Amino acid sequence: MTRGVITVRPETLVIEAANIMAKSKVSGLCVVDEIGEGIGTITETDLVNALSHKKSVKHLKVVNIMTETVLTVKPEMTLQEVVKIMEKKEVGRLFVLSPRGLAVPTLKRPIGVVSASDIIRVIAEEKV
Repeated sequence: MTRGVITVRPETLVIEAANIMAKSKVSGLCVVDEIGEGIGTITETDLVNALSHKKSVKHLKVVNIMTETVLTVKPEMTLQEVVKIMEKKEVGRLFVLSPRGLAVPTLKRPIGVVSASDIIRVIAEEKV
């Protein structure tokens, strides 16, 4: 898991989200609401699809192209459990939510992300 999640708000301009992704060298961002709960994701694929349907994305906001689902896992899940979810859902990343009760019991704030790159790194280090 990569600790810390780069997030954007729904009203963020798509071009700003693209800049954040490029500078941070990540392929997706978690979209959060005003209290920091995950409400969606925006990925490279979303950006490419938006551009393929529009002449320009200059004035588009993240909310207009984001996926309104945040696929998540719990911090205590094993690598095998995470991989099975990624395979079943056909995704390259899952966000890790804060354990309930650590901060505010009902919040679902992202605290990390597990990506295909993380899994490849574990395999390369011969940890599995």
